[in-house]
Amino acid sequence: MRFFKHPTVLLAAFAGAAPHALAEPLAPTSALPAPETSGVSLAGDLDRGWAPPFRASERDQQAAALTIHWSPTEAASLRLHYEVLAAQWPDGTKSAGSGDITLGAAGRVWSGASLHPALPEVWVDWSAKLPNASDQSETDGSSSDPTSDPDAPREYGLGTDETDSSVGGALRWRLDPGVPITVMAGGSLLILGNPLMYANQDDAARFALLAEAELGAVAPFLRSVARMESPRNPADVSGALGAEWRAQRGAQGLRAGAEGRLGFTPAAADRGGSVWLGYAWGCPDCGDD
Repeated sequence: MRFFKHPTVLLAAFAGAAPHALAEPLAPTSALPAPETSGVSLAGDLDRGWAPPFRASERDQQAAALTIHWSPTEAASLRLHYEVLAAQWPDGTKSAGSGDITLGAAGRVWSGASLHPALPEVWVDWSAKLPNASDQSETDGSSSDPTSDPDAPREYGLGTDETDSSVGGALRWRLDPGVPITVMAGGSLLILGNPLMYANQDDAARFALLAEAELGAVAPFLRSVARMESPRNPADVSGALGAEWRAQRGAQGLRAGAEGRLGFTPAAADRGGSVWLGYAWGCPDCGDD
């Protein structure tokens, strides 16, 4: 799965359509563990056998990503995600360069915990991917096939040259039955610009689920993200298992983590993984948690 995967905030899970993992829905609890914290993280990502939206050919792709997340208040947050990409196709063609910039915002509209500990918080989320990466009809590398037509259409670019967006919501439960547990579930509508047809788009539903437990300095987590089948794209479903180390308990401080991923549908990456390092701090009115 490549729509928003890099360790961003939990809410990024319902955020946009950047063609990369760490910008994805329900990214790992990550270097930015909660929407109400601020922070910065650096991440590395690798996916094998991923078929991007609107494309039939698979690729192996690596990324280095920077995510900046700022919460001016406990109930609102802004984020920016940028990545540098490198890809290789089955015929040996390689391409590397700038990825897309993704902007996002999240807001808490209701906190059920104020009424009962078992009730969830309700968050809404929006994101937009800007078309900074090279178009998928362009190529920055050379094909290994000497008989290939240099003027033939290519699928070797790193992006779609389209602006994608998403809007969605999430429920978050923060429980403490002896061990702090966070569970998030939600969905979003992806609005994907179609690079193959002018002034055309493809709308797809995406669902995500994440659960993590804070076991001292280590927080293991499970997550799954599903982009449902749409008129122009097949379903993309993946699952991940990972853990994050935190220098201090709670939402703040230095942290580092890793996850492994498996794809469950042909369009998803066959397998992949991510590592990240980051630092998070509380918002001005969030207290000491």
